[in-house]
Amino acid sequence: MKNSFRVITVIFILLLSISLNGCDKKQNVDTDISGSFDLPIYDGMDVDVYDTNLLYRNTSFVLNDGGGDSGVTWISEEVDPINGGYFYMYTSGTSYETEDGQSPTKYTGEYAYAAMIQVCRSKDLINWEVCGTVNNAFCMYIFENDWLLDFIFAPECTYRYNKILGKMQYYLYFSARTKRNNDYLKSLGAYYSDEEPEHYYERFYLGCAVSDSPMGPFYLASSENVYGDKNQENLNGKIVSSINPVFMINEDCDEMWMTDKLMEKDEPFNCIDITPVWDGDDLYVYFCRHFGDGNPDGSTIWGMKMKDPISPDYTTLTMLLGNSYTPQYVGTDLIGNEGTEYKKFVRCEYKGKTQCDPNYPRHLATSYLRYTTYDDGTESDDTQREYMLVEAP
Repeated sequence: MKNSFRVITVIFILLLSISLNGCDKKQNVDTDISGSFDLPIYDGMDVDVYDTNLLYRNTSFVLNDGGGDSGVTWISEEVDPINGGYFYMYTSGTSYETEDGQSPTKYTGEYAYAAMIQVCRSKDLINWEVCGTVNNAFCMYIFENDWLLDFIFAPECTYRYNKILGKMQYYLYFSARTKRNNDYLKSLGAYYSDEEPEHYYERFYLGCAVSDSPMGPFYLASSENVYGDKNQENLNGKIVSSINPVFMINEDCDEMWMTDKLMEKDEPFNCIDITPVWDGDDLYVYFCRHFGDGNPDGSTIWGMKMKDPISPDYTTLTMLLGNSYTPQYVGTDLIGNEGTEYKKFVRCEYKGKTQCDPNYPRHLATSYLRYTTYDDGTESDDTQREYMLVEAP
């Protein structure tokens, strides 16, 4: 792989500081940078009151008319002579439409396809233009029996030369909620959740879509569009199709460690906000495990190596950033440390004696110890409670 085939990914992280004590809506900003200052963004962004010497907001209509959680990727002209020379930005969002613009019929189902994920491009990160090839703004097609339903969060695009197909391919990673599985979808091979949980986020999965262009159209990743053979198994021995998400952490890890047979060890594993990172020819993904019932940590940050762009290596799945336990779980079997509720954890440690200790399935929160001390034993004096803060690596 040439050195020029490097991915330069610009990650925008917006950290919202929310005061729990209340404050005036038109509070002035203290611009004395020797101390601290309050950002008046608890009720939106008011460009008249925040310090523009310190903060910048792009007021472009195109940029702010799309969606949040943007992932931006630079693509050089050397990598892509046709589409290169731009930063491409992909935003959260959904747009349901029928293929012919007419009302859905009994033949097309609820919709013939859904156009998803708006994409814009820019040469300077200031001036943007909408460039999606799907419905003149979006970049991804979703068809009637595909697994994805809604709540598409934080899409990020990366690329690599596909030696099997002999061409450059773009991989768009994102998180979304699945449909509720049913007998018909199961007959097609779907094996994601069929539950109707109390909270909408308890069917959140990580997915991947593939295209020959950064502008799309992207289609959900499959053995056919990555390996050139719809019956080709991925490196985990599974045929990949649009019926299921690429990442089935809860289901696949339950199968690997048989935790579905040991219900006292089972936990939900709902995911959002995936970020792909290349280290040479090695691909890693980082993501947030979403808080929910049966998850004692709140949201936590996890990482995993990929065998290839559509084959997760679950044997490397690791909790990287723990979170504050909530009191309801203290004293239960769901936590790894006693007496650490509402404290900040500064490091995590897998309990297993081997990389895949059968006694400690790598996807369970109970398989990790969290520490409020650093490696040298120094206690952290950071009192930040992170239960609702950790998200989106």
